[in-house]
Amino acid sequence: MTPVVLNQVLASCINQNQQDNAVFAFALGGAYGYFDTLRVADETARQAVKVIRMVTMGSLAKDWLQAFQDHLNAVMGDRTQRRSVCATVRGYGPPAYYPKYMVDHGMAAMKAAMSGTTLAARGLVENFDEAKSWNVAVNSYLLCEGS
Repeated sequence: MTPVVLNQVLASCINQNQQDNAVFAFALGGAYGYFDTLRVADETARQAVKVIRMVTMGSLAKDWLQAFQDHLNAVMGDRTQRRSVCATVRGYGPPAYYPKYMVDHGMAAMKAAMSGTTLAARGLVENFDEAKSWNVAVNSYLLCEGS
């Protein structure tokens, strides 16, 4: 599931008051989005994750959003619970999808489309270290190191 889908799941969970499921969708979607920003070559495409999250959060009722944010802060503020979230997300491993949602969002894709060419390396960073980048994504997004 891409961050686009995981943010739809996030919104659905929040709207159904399924707070723990919402935390997981938030965590996995965020880690996948962070990972995608590391592997997509076009820096102008990388804001796609922020736009998706902004649209998702903007679609929610303020009281439901606040309840989720309070629950998220409680979970991630508790060392034991954060470790559990980190371990679960880390265990899923890096995403297997091609990040089309992000690549297509950037200026390089638009320029290639306008000129009738294709993106080098499908728009991804060449010689990308997937394992190292997944570790960076999980630790950086969820603040997992030392949790």
